[in-house]
Amino acid sequence: MPKLCRYDYHQANWETINNQLQIIDWDLYLTGPDKHKKFLNKIEEICEKNVPLKKTKSTKKPVPRERKILMRKRSRLRNKTSKLTSKHELQKVLGQIYRLEDNLKQHYDEERNNAEKRAIENIKKNPKCFYSFAKKYSNTKSTIGPLQRQNGDVVNNPIEMAEMLGQQYESVFSEPSKTMKIHDPGKFFKDIDHTKPTLSDIDFNPEDIARAIDKLSMHSAAGPDGFNAMILKNCKKLVCFDLLQKIYKVWAIQSDTRSLFSEHAILVSGVVWLGSESKP
Repeated sequence: MPKLCRYDYHQANWETINNQLQIIDWDLYLTGPDKHKKFLNKIEEICEKNVPLKKTKSTKKPVPRERKILMRKRSRLRNKTSKLTSKHELQKVLGQIYRLEDNLKQHYDEERNNAEKRAIENIKKNPKCFYSFAKKYSNTKSTIGPLQRQNGDVVNNPIEMAEMLGQQYESVFSEPSKTMKIHDPGKFFKDIDHTKPTLSDIDFNPEDIARAIDKLSMHSAAGPDGFNAMILKNCKKLVCFDLLQKIYKVWAIQSDTRSLFSEHAILVSGVVWLGSESKP
């Protein structure tokens, strides 16, 4: 698992992170090969100092002290019932047990209501928390219902349903054209017709990048490098804008697309994708 995936970015000190990123001379730091690796190492170094690690969830949930006391009282009273011979005393003890069980039920209901309130309050900040809470108390599981053939017959057999779904999935894809397949990328990108538009003709600016980043969900999945969307959104002015200028500068002097993306461009979790997303 990438190191950047181990941090709890909801507890990050973004002001300090932005200040530390701002004082870095990226032109001096990002020199030589492995620019992307250097960039990630610097981000990891800063996050290690300013972002706490995710807490490992315990499999056993601690029982509140008040609830433990009630449960111990109930246990003692239950043991006492087996020794009682008087019907009057037995009814009295059973009444005490029922009252303790009512108190325990109130504790459980209060705990669930508090958890529900927290999930609702944090729905904008952390929607995953709300959905995990809703799933925890869901009584039904979503399943695939019976399917219908073109002739109207209803299919309930799981094997036949799987075959029908597979056929439907395959039907939406077209066969790739063999004549358009690139067998030698080096030769293909080397023989560029400079009379036609090239990759360097793509025009976008920091404002385009900012608008595209704003469209990202705070909880978008990270790429293979683990670069979290919250870093992009909270540090876009100091990171992505600077990277955009470097990528744009490379495009101005580099026409070999293969060399551009393998040696010069710093591809940081969707910066180039965000730029292309903002333009038709």
